[in-house]
Amino acid sequence: MSLPSFKDPPTRPRAMYSLHAMIAAAMVHIPACIEYLASLKEPSVFLFCAIPQVMAIATMAKLYNNEKVFCDKVKIRKGLACKIILHCGTMETALSQFLVHLDELDSALLEEDPSYDVSKQRLAAGRACIAQYRDVKLTQSYARNFLTHYPALGGRLLYAIVDNVTGYFRTDAPVAPAH
Repeated sequence: MSLPSFKDPPTRPRAMYSLHAMIAAAMVHIPACIEYLASLKEPSVFLFCAIPQVMAIATMAKLYNNEKVFCDKVKIRKGLACKIILHCGTMETALSQFLVHLDELDSALLEEDPSYDVSKQRLAAGRACIAQYRDVKLTQSYARNFLTHYPALGGRLLYAIVDNVTGYFRTDAPVAPAH
């Protein structure tokens, strides 16, 4: 079966099974992705890494069982992308969004699909990993502590700018009192 033949209606069921198999193959990386996010200590680095990972799982949920994939571009909505960007500030909020998209994937699974059992196992592994890392808190990194402790290095100014920019886009960050 060739790639252009995926567009043809008679081959559509096999094309969909191929799509489902590719998504199931990608789901093997979910636990490693979550473990990596849990290992990040610097909040700005976490945000930089978490946003694409949550967008990836949201895209996989959008692609699963979607015949439009073979005829047109399929993307997540801009509103959903904005929501992901605004709500990935902590491990807890990023994982809760991750879990929403895992649930979407789970509800879209078809029992007659040959990759159904593998997909179920990989979604269960993802959920178990989320449960394991849900309470991980972000802490200040050594670099942030060092640079902010020595003002001559300019770290306070740098991190003040980074924190203000990230705080502007995050809705889950506490609001600092005005001086």
